Amino acid sequence: MRKNQFRAFAGIATLSLCLGLGAAVMPANVKAAAIEMTDKGVSQVTLAPGANETELNFSWYSTGTDDARVRFGTTANLTDENIVVGGYTEYGKNADADVFYAGKGEDIENTKNDTINSDYYSNKVTVTGLKEDTTYYYQVMKDGEWSDIYTYQTKSFSDFSFLYVGDPQIGASSDAQSDATSWNNVLNQATSQHDVSFMVSAGDQINNTNGDSEGEYCGYLGATALRSLPVATTIGNHDSKNPNYSYHFNYPNSQFGAPRGYNQGVTAAGTDYYYSYGNVLFIVLDTNNYNCATHENVIRKAIKSNPDAKWRVVTFHQDIYGAAKDHSDSDGMILRTQLTPLMDKYNIDVVLQGHDHTYSRTYQLTGDGEEHVKYSSDGTLEGTVAADEDNTTYQKENGSAYEIKSDVVGGTVENPEGTVYFEANSATGSKYYELFNPVQDYIAEKSQQYHPTYSVVSVTDDTFSVTTYDADTNKQLVGSSTYTIKKTEKQEELPPADDEQNITNVTNNNYNITVNKNEDKTEQTATSAATLKKVKGVKVTKKAGNKVSVKWNTVKGADGYQIQYTYKKGFKKAVKTVNVNKASKSSKVLKKMKIGKKVYVKVRAFQNANGQKVYGNFSKVKKLTVR
Repeated sequence: MRKNQFRAFAGIATLSLCLGLGAAVMPANVKAAAIEMTDKGVSQVTLAPGANETELNFSWYSTGTDDARVRFGTTANLTDENIVVGGYTEYGKNADADVFYAGKGEDIENTKNDTINSDYYSNKVTVTGLKEDTTYYYQVMKDGEWSDIYTYQTKSFSDFSFLYVGDPQIGASSDAQSDATSWNNVLNQATSQHDVSFMVSAGDQINNTNGDSEGEYCGYLGATALRSLPVATTIGNHDSKNPNYSYHFNYPNSQFGAPRGYNQGVTAAGTDYYYSYGNVLFIVLDTNNYNCATHENVIRKAIKSNPDAKWRVVTFHQDIYGAAKDHSDSDGMILRTQLTPLMDKYNIDVVLQGHDHTYSRTYQLTGDGEEHVKYSSDGTLEGTVAADEDNTTYQKENGSAYEIKSDVVGGTVENPEGTVYFEANSATGSKYYELFNPVQDYIAEKSQQYHPTYSVVSVTDDTFSVTTYDADTNKQLVGSSTYTIKKTEKQEELPPADDEQNITNVTNNNYNITVNKNEDKTEQTATSAATLKKVKGVKVTKKAGNKVSVKWNTVKGADGYQIQYTYKKGFKKAVKTVNVNKASKSSKVLKKMKIGKKVYVKVRAFQNANGQKVYGNFSKVKKLTVR
């Protein structure tokens, strides 16, 4: 059992909503009510998936300093003899008889303190050793006393289902209590009709972006289903600006404490994490952080830690492929040109998005294999000098930075190329957006019925199936169809370490890649240093005897160059690499090329540092039909 405890100074707002989802009257004694509310609302325990299906994470608030304890067992009469205890991997000692453990306290001050000055502690515990298809009972320690007994039931660890929801955003309707009531009803309905193992939330749990969000968290946490339904939350833009999110949720394999440089650009709410369940690897990205080098570090680490996962699923909030007016053609696509190549490079099967408060699903998509202008964290664009010209180029490139690989609208696709992107509508109805018209060419189907929705995702060894439901009608959502991916091929391995590159850097036109000796040696450091410029002037021409000539302009400071070429657009498979180890050389003849095939070629410079090659940006991709 792993555990930790953080001190939070919780500023509480919207007090009446946490006295019960049906209560609407503001009590006369505000301070006393706030304390009662804290016990019943903001201190509700949350469950989250652990690092794998045999683990379960707990998190809850309390006022005690010695409360990071969980009783957990297979009988309702919880005693020392039937409590399930994992190894103390972070603090304390290993001891079979030591069934309780209080985490080490650490003071972390919240950013807002409006109504009461009580000190609250965020308690976090991980229980390990769970078995499939088993009913467990648990209690948590609150203020020196054991809570009520709650039930948690594991499902199958092979064939399983999970809920996928978007933007509960408690408070977005300006009536947080109404939003919380809807949230409670939708989850009760979904879990009563579908046998799910856990839930994925694509972000924006609450609406208020500052410290007043605790009142809205009361409404979110008050849903009764959450006492037995683990939730893998995602940081949305409304969650990202305050650490309250990090206090309430205990997510596994968090990279928040990773060495500096590994995760540049983290937000106040936290950063990326990953977990596995059965044969699926889930990677959760905080796309409020525009530094995609950080995201690539975590994706690569997750895959190296779970090499046998057959399915790879990524969740992030901002929809780089959505269908609504409000975001799909603005901030939602800021990272489209940078994230799409990552989904290609690491063979991501499915992306689950939020943010746009509509339902949509794309066709199977890949990137276009080209280099693109990048967007930086300060809201400016990288590329040419003139900002207006940059913006025009950026918008144009985002509109054409993808390729559609399938025309299948619904039903089943087998071993498809590319990634499918889902967009979840609001799970509470607290806010909706209109659909974008005319429909974007990458959208296979879309729907806006102005009803709360949720999706049920069913997974087997060779199928991944998504069905979306209208929470008001209890039927499949109008305008949607079940989409199933059938996979008979084994998931591809990671690209070789020599094929790595940073996709973007948030502040500079160029970047360099360094070896982080404290982490995986093949992972990149998201650094702001800039040493090597992008290779320019690349020319690819035909030569007699199935040969191709590649020429380029030399780069100052380079020790050599690397040429990559492939016959498959997008550089996703069968990529060949040729190194040129002379700084002064600016050409290379590629031999034994395939006659009649179209070849794609790109070049980058490198420096030799401490026995490692440090690469600059790739050139623009050039293509040629071999004759």
